[in-house]
Amino acid sequence: MQISVGAPGSSTPSGSLVGAASYSIDPSLRPSLTGKPATNESLYSPDIVEIGSVASAEEGAFVFGKRKESDTYSLTPKPKSVDSEDASAEASSDSSSQTSADEAKLAELNQLRQRDLEVRSHEQAHASVGGELAGSASFTFEQGPDGARYAVAGEVSIDVSQVSGNPEATLAKMQQVRRAALAPAEPSAQDRRVAAMATQRMAEARSELVQQQQDLLNLENSKKSDQQTSLDAELKAAKKTQKEADEGGNDEQERISAAERFAEFNVKLRRINETLLRITQPPVVQAGSLLDDEA
Repeated sequence: MQISVGAPGSSTPSGSLVGAASYSIDPSLRPSLTGKPATNESLYSPDIVEIGSVASAEEGAFVFGKRKESDTYSLTPKPKSVDSEDASAEASSDSSSQTSADEAKLAELNQLRQRDLEVRSHEQAHASVGGELAGSASFTFEQGPDGARYAVAGEVSIDVSQVSGNPEATLAKMQQVRRAALAPAEPSAQDRRVAAMATQRMAEARSELVQQQQDLLNLENSKKSDQQTSLDAELKAAKKTQKEADEGGNDEQERISAAERFAEFNVKLRRINETLLRITQPPVVQAGSLLDDEA
């Protein structure tokens, strides 16, 4: 609100006040301009809080409310402190909200960076150990608060097919697959499933290898049996010939014939001994064909 007062016959500046009503002073009470406040309470509205002293002798201006450094006064106390507290509380709340948002973004960034590092290291371990059996790593990305893309999932394909007709090659291949599946520090559930499948195929390959070697051994034994039968027949015939020679006449021709048969018998006997020595030796097993250890 505004209050306009002044000395008789002069105009004085008015003070700018906050309020909703305007008041004026009865000219008959001008003696109050001497600096002593008027005492007639009926002159003022009951909303007036305080009457001030003369603000300026030259201007003779009255003010209502406590004097302050500015020329603006209030008739009734302004809820300035309340507004200030509300503003301060609002600013504090905004600052707290901003801080919380910043902390949340930072936490999300840290989590994404850590996840990106783990995913890339995990897939790199698969690819390194898998070698030529492994494909290139592929990743699933998520955009972070900073606009960058971070890997949150990944995969590496690997060849788990068996080598047809070659259980030994299949065994070696499945061993490499198993090592590649379990290469990361913390294999996933899928990694463990691949490792289990490779282990099963390793067992199948070993079983097939044993069967192949058993079949080969049976074939060798069959050949040895046939050779033994043939050698026995030759030995029997040689002995019979020798016996006949020993029982023959004394003429020179018979002795020569017997000597020839005896020499022939010795040759056959030597061949039989060589064959027996060869077939009695154990079959040569390729190193590592059955004794490969799991990685």
